[in-house]
Amino acid sequence: MDTAQPIDVHQHLVPPALEDALRRRGQPPLLDGDTLHRDGCAPAAFGPGHFDVEARVAQLEEDGCAKALISLSSPLGLEYLPPEEAWPLLDHHDKPLLIHPGPVSLPAGQLPAWWTAVVPFVAQQHAAWHAWHAWQVAGPQAHPDLRACFVALAGLAPLHGDRVRARGGSGFALTGNVYYETPSYRERTVALLQDNVAAGAIVYGSDRPYAQPSLTGLPASTSDAIRVANPGRLLTGPSRKPTHQEAWCQTRSG
Repeated sequence: MDTAQPIDVHQHLVPPALEDALRRRGQPPLLDGDTLHRDGCAPAAFGPGHFDVEARVAQLEEDGCAKALISLSSPLGLEYLPPEEAWPLLDHHDKPLLIHPGPVSLPAGQLPAWWTAVVPFVAQQHAAWHAWHAWQVAGPQAHPDLRACFVALAGLAPLHGDRVRARGGSGFALTGNVYYETPSYRERTVALLQDNVAAGAIVYGSDRPYAQPSLTGLPASTSDAIRVANPGRLLTGPSRKPTHQEAWCQTRSG
């Protein structure tokens, strides 16, 4: 894969066979006309942006990206793969692991529409990152070469190092194999996280069609780092150390 071009590392698309299956279901996840119903989530409009490949390619070009990494939507509850099956695949293909929120169960109609994306999804990422740190970073590294990407900036978990140390933890080691994807967060928040993670660890993702791109005012050098250089290392491995221009904390303005 040519990774020297802008990449969106986080998009979702529903293939035709899955759309048909969702329309036949009688309980969530299901499609009812133009509405997608998922457990724990507010009903969402379902249109061409969810399934039309040509429309998505046009949108990708409009966003200024040449490639996108596509997956099903984990909150549908369809993607669980047992670790004993996942590890051999990751090792064999030398691919990164995308760590994404999964399905949730909440009372219907009692919470605002934004609740699931802001509270349980963020909490899942926060917990996943701390589990990763305790298992893969602080302890014996069972998979030292595995590259992992936490969507939603890992629920901002790396910002809690002070609290971990105050409660008896050992703090967080910085590693070049862990990446943080950006959807819905703006420049100030991303810059704050970058000060607490390894250089070159921020990668661009939009979470289309469920969200819109949020990083629109980046300096050219910073945009190149998080859209091109950093995603390239995520996909192919750290063949070299990030340059100063590829490290957000060394290139952001101000």
